[in-house]
Amino acid sequence: MSAIDWLSDSLADPQEFTLDEPATSTSAAVESISVQSLDAPSPDAAGLLPPSVTGFPARLWGNAQTNQIIEQIVTSPRTPLPALSALRREILLAEAAAPENGNGRLLLARIDKLLELGFLEDAHALVSSIETRNADLFRREFDIALLLGRETEACNDIRSAGGVALSYQVRVFCLARNGDWNAAVLTLNSADILGELNPGEYDLIARFLDPEMFEGDPDLPVPSHPSPLVYRMYEALGQPIPTRILPLAFSQADLREVTGWKLRIEAAERLGRIGAVPDNRLLGIYTERQAAASGGVWDRVKIVQNMDVALRSGDTDAISRQLPALIEVMQENALQRPLANIFAPRLTELINPEVDGEEEIAPLVFTDESLSLIRQISLLSDTYETVPAGFSPTTPREIFLESLAQGLPAAGIPDDPAIQAVIDGFDGAALTAADQVLLDDGRVGELLLHAISRFGSGTEGDLSQVTSALRLLRSLGREDTARQAALQFLLTSESGASY
Repeated sequence: MSAIDWLSDSLADPQEFTLDEPATSTSAAVESISVQSLDAPSPDAAGLLPPSVTGFPARLWGNAQTNQIIEQIVTSPRTPLPALSALRREILLAEAAAPENGNGRLLLARIDKLLELGFLEDAHALVSSIETRNADLFRREFDIALLLGRETEACNDIRSAGGVALSYQVRVFCLARNGDWNAAVLTLNSADILGELNPGEYDLIARFLDPEMFEGDPDLPVPSHPSPLVYRMYEALGQPIPTRILPLAFSQADLREVTGWKLRIEAAERLGRIGAVPDNRLLGIYTERQAAASGGVWDRVKIVQNMDVALRSGDTDAISRQLPALIEVMQENALQRPLANIFAPRLTELINPEVDGEEEIAPLVFTDESLSLIRQISLLSDTYETVPAGFSPTTPREIFLESLAQGLPAAGIPDDPAIQAVIDGFDGAALTAADQVLLDDGRVGELLLHAISRFGSGTEGDLSQVTSALRLLRSLGREDTARQAALQFLLTSESGASY
């Protein structure tokens, strides 16, 4: 159920390559044997974040069945609010006791969800944490390396893996990458004779090996659903497939230095919206050179660069002039999360400077209008609790959002059902009977995934699900997540587009 259908066919049934092999050996040396205890920990328990970091219980899944957990992971909405996206990433990377009879399926579901969301570095680290990797893990590791531009490393790793049979496509690709062109051609022709290649595969691989032979021929048709291996071969042929039409994970390939600046910006934005690229890396890509054109992405680049320069200079007038444009870019391009995290700490630091030794730094002074815009940005960031000095909420909406940031939402605003749904979520009401049953069974991870899915339904119009999700998050001790999610919901939804 969790398998990703665009993974490369990088591995094959070992029988395909061993049925006709003679039972001979070239030496009398005893081959190395991998040993694993029968009571070794289940791979489903593997994780990068221990309970001491996440705050999750060691038995995160309680008595849940593996299939139930996998279903919640697979159906979790792709683009929840940033606070919920961060929570889901913690769940996927959490180290926790394995449910019964998982047999590694839960681990694969977690890795595949990370791949679906574009968190390739996290997925790679999780795969690498498994000491004894099977074919399914090697397959994912190989594709991750292809998309991150580490194909030489991938070929060396997968070639040295004992007991893993490579498909003909990967054999040819890796032989070519290692410079053994004669062996690559021989392998390709053998696969063709044996009928091991699908229609069209021979043409693609042959062109990959010797593009000059096909010079003047029409370009190959662009596949609608390429694997990372096919994607990299098309790229080598000078027929790169635009990553914007491919699954999000392919956007990571556009972050490589060999990619044009515009494509790198657009890929970083796609990944930044969901948190799959560090905020500072997005800023670094935005500011690495001067935009030579205008419109579209170049206007965003100029606005980000102008704000960066204004903050470096400490010019309050320049900063104030850029604030409206920055907020407009954030709202129109769904970049609230990364840009708020980039600029909010710097803005509040200029207004609330820390004492540096004995030298006291004078704070910058802004107009009430500018302070209101700065506060709007900070409420969308991880520093949402920090109030800029001199800011005083005046409108009913500002007063409510300030109270929400402190976890004590005040009276609502008439005729605003979204705010009322949030207030109800903080009323301390007991969980529903169904949720309580899951909690009593220790199924905390499942309940957290339920909260993420419910909030997703709430952002699409079912406000009762917002209330349910907030109650659930707070009951499970995720107060900070609940506050951030509520603020992001109100400030990024249609009803909260205007502060």
